[in-house]
Amino acid sequence: MGGYGSGQHQRYRAKPSTDDGYRLDVRWLARNGYIVPPDVMRASVISWSIRGTVVADAFIEHDGDADTLTVKFYTGQGTGRRVLDVDRTECTYGGYRPWLVCPGCRQRRAVVYVYAGWIACRRCHGMNYATTRMSVVDRLGYRADRLRARIDPTAERFGWPVPDRPSGMHRRTYHRLVDDLHATTLAAMAAIMGRVDRLER
Repeated sequence: MGGYGSGQHQRYRAKPSTDDGYRLDVRWLARNGYIVPPDVMRASVISWSIRGTVVADAFIEHDGDADTLTVKFYTGQGTGRRVLDVDRTECTYGGYRPWLVCPGCRQRRAVVYVYAGWIACRRCHGMNYATTRMSVVDRLGYRADRLRARIDPTAERFGWPVPDRPSGMHRRTYHRLVDDLHATTLAAMAAIMGRVDRLER
């Protein structure tokens, strides 16, 4: 019997999705102080969890002088170490926006993924977005989860009521997210009722 990728089965193997990897978002890293100014170095441990259970860890070290991010990851898919370049672009009203440089294509990316023992962007991993595999109901539920997580990353999935406005979030932003969450939830409920009606016919 052949090993992985042998024979005719390889051509039909489904592409991985973004949910199959562990996400590193440079915006989240910068917002939480993991991306530091020049001449500063910071080392920290971050974790990925599902429903409160830690499923992977990474030791990250940002050298502000060299502008590199060293990532040592420990996941169920294996362990590894990778040094990522950090690039910066100037913002219109001052300051800068950091980017991670994908080791595969050398393009600036806001998000890269730890997957199969490698760190790269979605395109280099050949990943589809998770929503491409979902039904309408599942896509709406996924969107609701993402909106709820933007308000409070620790909020329980499918939780209710809506999380309170976190400190530092503008009221306008909070109310826009809440309105989007309510509209998405109503759309999901309508889609579920439509599915039930079709099954009962």
